[in-house]
This record gives sequence, structure tokens and C-alpha cells, in this order.
Amino acid sequence: MRYDNVVLPDPRPSYDVEKDISKELMKMSFGTRLAVQEEMHGVRCTAPEETPARIGLSLDSFDSLLNEEKERNPTNHLLRNVIRTSQSSDSTCYLNDEEIRLRFLRAESFKVTEAVNRMLNFLELASDLFGDFVAERPIQVSDFSRQELPGLNESRSQLLPFRDRSGRRIIVHVGCLNFNLNLRLMVKILLYLYWVASEDVETQRKGVVLITYAFDEEGSEWSWERSIRPLIRKSTRTYHKQLNACIPNRVVSIQHYYSTDSPFFRSLSALYFLGLDSSARKIYKVHYGGHVELLYQMAGYGIQPSMMPITSSGTLKYNNHSQFLSVQRNREMDPVKFLEDFVSCPNSEDVVFRQGPAFRNNPGNIFFRELIHQFCEEHRNASRDEKCEITKLVMEEIQNRQGRFLIWNPKRKCWIVCQDSSAIRKKIASALKQYNRQRRAAVELNEAFEIGRAIVDDLGADGEEKKTDVSPSDSDKSKFNPKRRRLMAPNEVNSLFIGNNGADSDDSCGCGYFLSDNNGSAALA
Repeated sequence: MRYDNVVLPDPRPSYDVEKDISKELMKMSFGTRLAVQEEMHGVRCTAPEETPARIGLSLDSFDSLLNEEKERNPTNHLLRNVIRTSQSSDSTCYLNDEEIRLRFLRAESFKVTEAVNRMLNFLELASDLFGDFVAERPIQVSDFSRQELPGLNESRSQLLPFRDRSGRRIIVHVGCLNFNLNLRLMVKILLYLYWVASEDVETQRKGVVLITYAFDEEGSEWSWERSIRPLIRKSTRTYHKQLNACIPNRVVSIQHYYSTDSPFFRSLSALYFLGLDSSARKIYKVHYGGHVELLYQMAGYGIQPSMMPITSSGTLKYNNHSQFLSVQRNREMDPVKFLEDFVSCPNSEDVVFRQGPAFRNNPGNIFFRELIHQFCEEHRNASRDEKCEITKLVMEEIQNRQGRFLIWNPKRKCWIVCQDSSAIRKKIASALKQYNRQRRAAVELNEAFEIGRAIVDDLGADGEEKKTDVSPSDSDKSKFNPKRRRLMAPNEVNSLFIGNNGADSDDSCGCGYFLSDNNGSAALA
């Protein structure tokens, strides 16, 4: 039966997604349930421990099962280039590459039979969407036709340029979720994003996070209730089930956000939930509310709201997605040079040198700021030679964690690994100096606040001077005009801390900034 024109029926009005999620969670033991919830929030990684023996045995079993499948089905042209890697290493086909096979093994937590089936499903779907060439080389940006490029360039499904706080890649779907495109192109874009996300080992081990943020785009004819809902057919669910069964990623969290808490969006959430299998239902979470409220919900899962490709007014952003496509095209043109010098997405141990909150909140930059805080006093009181040694210590500490120092290349629109030790030490020294300057400024501002508060207390509520045994000196009083005493209230001092050194001001190293607590004291954020 063909499902192309069969619209999926709405769930019954009384259906409750939360109750079914609870049922799925209650099927698990307490320890397993806790592990799943902690992994969703980025607190724990449930991937199995990897050892050389385990990897070797899994690859041998994978190779044996894959070749048995080829021998059992000689008409399967998608396996025509598969060979027994244990007997020969002459093949250049990517399907015989151990790194490619490890993607599927890690996606199935080293369950070999399931991993082989996942790879076969991937080849089958990729062949259907892109062409028979997937038996010889992986899919690329250049495989999208000229007619498909506008949809790809303005895709509502995107890979975020940074990881969450636990180092996982994030795939987001916003607005109309690409339902403005035909179904095949929508699935092609998703399959390509999943393939790119699986390229680095950290993502293979820690998994990916899927975020759906559905809302009616301003000024667009694509309304969820009027024009998109009738497009959700059984063929849509069939394609997405195929997609979930073949992607080379371990999905660790599925989060849905809806711009309004309406019966329609609750029905839409239930429709999606009913299409998930049991393993995916236990990692599904749904949230309703306004834009700011939803961003706060995302932050609770370790996701930087500033990275979302949407403005506060609901306008979609494509800048990061355009840079992502540019990086992929550069890599396809010169793959060897790209692997040596260019980085598409920083790892959690990398330190990036670029301004902005998204870069400052990169996990590697957070650790970098901790090192700066650790060595700041020693650096301030050290001699010139000692300062040089301190910068070397900071650099070696990052490199010992397998971290790199990355610089943004505006021409190629990607990150470049900085190999110049002297340039790295200069940036570290600059970060240390700026940190100490900010620290001194915060202390001075805190002292000024204490003096101002003492003057306000001394003058009294009506501006007349109180009789006290101890009062600020005349030189201190001369710094403040009693007529402006209200401007020196704690709220304004707090705003001075935020305005002078807050989130809107940043250095090129992302070394940190100061905020104030309720008492006006400085703290490193």
C-alpha cells in the first residue's frame, strides 16, 4: 500500500503524552532510569567503555557479518566494493574503512548485529535518496542538485556550530521544520546532517541531541494549523522511521519546544510521540511556552540559547548554516588540507579565540578561564621570564587534554588550528593581563560601592547628616554628590558591573568577565 496521500489521523483529544512517557520510564529499573535522565541533561554518558581489545573484536565480527551478508545476497549491488579487511587492505572504498564502521558500532553501543543492520539500512536509504554511488563514496554537498540548493541553503534543519556543555553535537529543526520543501529533499538534508555529525569520535561516543522548535514563521504562508498539518502523511512517518533505523549516530535526547500551549500543538506533540519506538520515547521531552521561557528550558539541558538560529522576534538565521556549508564545500575540494588545518566544529577540549557569548561558553574556554584564574596571582607578581613559563604551563595543560587553540578564518569561514607556540603564549599572556585588569577594576568598584553606601547611611533618608561615631573621610565624601545618592544604590552598582565587564563585552581570548553578587562583590562568571 502506498502512503503518499494518506493523512495521519490526529490522536484522540484525551491522549496524554506525559503519561505515556512515565509508563516507558517505569518499565526500567531505577538505576537505568536515572542514567537516562542524567544523560539527557548532559550530566552522564552511558556509552560503553572502549578498549583496544573490544574495538578489535567488534571490528572483526562486523567484517565477518557484513561479508556473510554480501555472500548471502550476491545481487545486493550496494555491497559490491565490500571486502574482508582481515585478509586484504587494498580497498580504498570508504565502506571498508574501520573508522566508518566504528560509527555504526558506536551508534549501537557495540552490538555488532544491530550495527551491521544499521549500516545496510543507511546504504539502502542513501541509495534511494542520492543514488547508487553511495556504494563507492560518502554523500556530499555537491550531491544536491541545482534545484535543491535553495532549499538546502535556507534549511530549517541545521547543525549548531558548537556543542552543548557535555560535548554533544546538536541538530535543530526550527520554524516550519522544512515542511516547505518536498519530503524527499527534507529527508536528504536530515541524512546529510546526521552523516556529518558522526564524523568526529567525540560525537560518536557521546551522541547527538535533537531539538525541534516549532512555530509559525512571521510573514510566511506556512502555518502549522492551516497548511503544514495536512502535509504530515503516513509517508512522512515511513521515511522518518527509515531514517531513525539507519543514522550512524546514537541519539541521546529528543526535545520538542512549542511556541504556544495550545490544543493543536499538544496534538502535534502526541502525533510525533506515537511514531517513536520504545527506545526513543524514554528520551523524549516536550515543553510549551513563550520564547524566553523556552530558551530557559533549553539552558537547563546544557544548550546555549544564543546558538539557536532564531532571533527574539522569531526571524530565522542562516549565517551559521551558510558557514557550515562553506566549510563542507572547502573540505570536498581539498580533503587532505582540510584534515590537517581546518576544524568545522571545535571539540570540548579546544580553546577558541573569538568574541561572543557562544564562543566564551565553549567547554574548552570554560576550562581555559579556570586556568587563567588559577595562575593570575602568580603571573601578576612574577618576573618576565617567570611569566613566560606560566604561559607555557597553561598551554601545555590544554594540550595534555588533547585540546587545540583555534583561530577563526573569516575568509574560509572555519576554524584554523594555531600551530605557532609563540602566538599562543602571547594570547594566553593577554588573557592573564586582561583578567588581572578586570579584577582590579572590580575591586575598585566594590570599594567605591562600600564608600557610597557608607555615605548614604551617614546622610540618612532625608539627606541630612547623621551623628555617628565613625564616618567616611572628607576626601571620600567629596567623590560623591549627595544629590545623586540614589544613583549609587546597589542596583546601579550591579548594572555597572554588568555593563563594564558583562556579557556584551568580551576579549578575543574569551578569558572571562565579572558580575556582582547581591552584596556587590566581584565574581568570575
